[in-house]
Amino acid sequence: MSLKWVKASSKDLGFIFSLALNGARKGHFEPQILLEKEAYRHYLICSIQKECDPRGFPTKAFVIYLNDLRVGAAVITTAIGTPDIGVEVAMIAIKHEFQGRGYGTQAVNEILEHYLPLGSVYARCLPASARLHQMLIKRNFFNVGQSGASSILRREPAALLSMLA
Repeated sequence: MSLKWVKASSKDLGFIFSLALNGARKGHFEPQILLEKEAYRHYLICSIQKECDPRGFPTKAFVIYLNDLRVGAAVITTAIGTPDIGVEVAMIAIKHEFQGRGYGTQAVNEILEHYLPLGSVYARCLPASARLHQMLIKRNFFNVGQSGASSILRREPAALLSMLA
């Protein structure tokens, strides 16, 4: 089961936006997405077309494929206000019909494989995302704070972990 990551294009906007809205309805993403749909849609458009968020911080949107099927999406952004300016997994979502098959786990592993050599990786988890929270803890993430109802987690860079071992 090999996943393929493809930089999102304008044709993927509806797919990613739909995953975000569904995730917000289920409590996995901030409820603001539902309250400010156009603002979030604009954020995704900027991420796709300009590879930055509306404020100019580097942000990329990806579609995750299994063979020719879109099974999920991810948005990776600069972790703003952190001591080491790592990256934040702003969104990771697997379509409902593909959940429970290990694709989310594989996607998280691939994010870590790609980004940890570059710096810390951060993620936010709302209470409804307990499975993701546990998955991240098993991968050496630790809680570094709270933002509203979200737990903020951090995984230190691979180089720093190897120096500490």
